[in-house]
Amino acid sequence: MTNDAVIRIRRIVLPLLFIAAILAYMEASVRIWHVSPLVLAAPSKIFATLAASLPLFLEHAKQTAVEASVGFVLGALSGVVIAMLMSMWQPLQRALYPNLIAFQLLPKIALAPLFTLWLGVGAPSRIVFTIFLCFFPAMVATMAGMSSAPAYATTLARSLKASRLQTFTLVHVPFAVPFIMSGLKVAATLAMIGIVVGEFVTAQSGLGYLIMFASSSGDSSILFAALFLLCIEGLVLYGVVVIAEGLVQRWYGAPFEATATL
Repeated sequence: MTNDAVIRIRRIVLPLLFIAAILAYMEASVRIWHVSPLVLAAPSKIFATLAASLPLFLEHAKQTAVEASVGFVLGALSGVVIAMLMSMWQPLQRALYPNLIAFQLLPKIALAPLFTLWLGVGAPSRIVFTIFLCFFPAMVATMAGMSSAPAYATTLARSLKASRLQTFTLVHVPFAVPFIMSGLKVAATLAMIGIVVGEFVTAQSGLGYLIMFASSSGDSSILFAALFLLCIEGLVLYGVVVIAEGLVQRWYGAPFEATATL
């Protein structure tokens, strides 16, 4: 077995062993050390609850997944596009970037009720709040990436008489890819946070609503089952970004990983 194969196996096995140890500790805490089920649910009880009401859980999970995905795509895409426009046109950057950074300093979670006031208690308020959360990491990461191209690359492009657009697409964008993808990974995690916070405030369905319902009724098995599904959805969304990163870097030749530091 080659060293690369061993490394790949370790990357899979070690996290699974860690999760198994956590689950075993939770089960022992309830069964052996008699921790109250109001505080902690045994994994066997969690998965039994999930299996017994799987259609109900999947219905709530579907709403959360759809709204989180829409908010992530719109927020990340708008952040990347606006950052690229600012990097191409300096007057726009001078006008917008300081204000966007100042707006980023606001406590975003505290703004959730404001979106509810503006857009009501339906899905639009939750999606727009998620767009708001996802926009800033994508925008800031893209701005950092667009300025990361080394001087020799831009000098070479000018010496070959490349147009401004060609320099932008063939030099700046490839070197910005790792930065953009790092920002999208952060945005993917914030998308789940945004939707769940919105469901805490406004929703009558969704995994966030299930968590609030379980908390008020003292049913920790439902709460942990909803958290488990949230974790799965977050991992899937993050995994999609990782796959997209590999495809984009393969398209550009992927020689730029070492520069991707935010």
